[in-house]
Amino acid sequence: MRGTDTGLTASVVAYASAGADLVHAAVAPVHWAEWPLSGVFFLASATLQMLWAVAVVFFPRSPVLTVGLLLNTALMALWAVSRVWGIPAGPHAGVPEAVDVPGVMTMALEAVAVVAAAWFLLPRKQLAILSTGGYRVALAGTATVVLAFAVPGAAAALTHGHGHEDGGGSGGGHARQGEPRSTPSGNRPTCHDGHTASPSSTRPRPSQHDDGHDHEHGD
Repeated sequence: MRGTDTGLTASVVAYASAGADLVHAAVAPVHWAEWPLSGVFFLASATLQMLWAVAVVFFPRSPVLTVGLLLNTALMALWAVSRVWGIPAGPHAGVPEAVDVPGVMTMALEAVAVVAAAWFLLPRKQLAILSTGGYRVALAGTATVVLAFAVPGAAAALTHGHGHEDGGGSGGGHARQGEPRSTPSGNRPTCHDGHTASPSSTRPRPSQHDDGHDHEHGD
């Protein structure tokens, strides 16, 4: 099947699934620290996506592609639900999660895998034969695009962590990881250097004459 349109499609599926696996593996430690069961879920998702990628390479058959298509579609649907309504369990149950770089990159890779798998499963009368050079160029281009999504997604997961949307009201949401909580400063003015001025610094000072001594103005 190598050198055909379906063989190229199977390779695209495998590459995209492996890229999504890389991002899921990168976000797993952050989710584990927040809620161990969530970390287990992401590790399991990464493992299944990698196993599917390997299976597609060695067994590019319709049943294998169908299983992976359903798996990635379910993961995409779960991501959408978590961003709109939040997950139903855990420490942040019902709190929508932030739309972040790792999530967007993973969704893009999973979408590629789903579309490519659906294309593979389309009925066709005959296979299109690709030239050796064209096939290799297409594989190299696919690998480059997948890396362009997977590497930034994994890097963002390792450096920025995981966050939730603020609820909009007082105490109505969770602050995103890495963002300091705001503290009320009252009505105190702010100096040019960013520090809050103390009340004493805002009081008017008595006028000074040229002799350097302070004098009170009388009536």
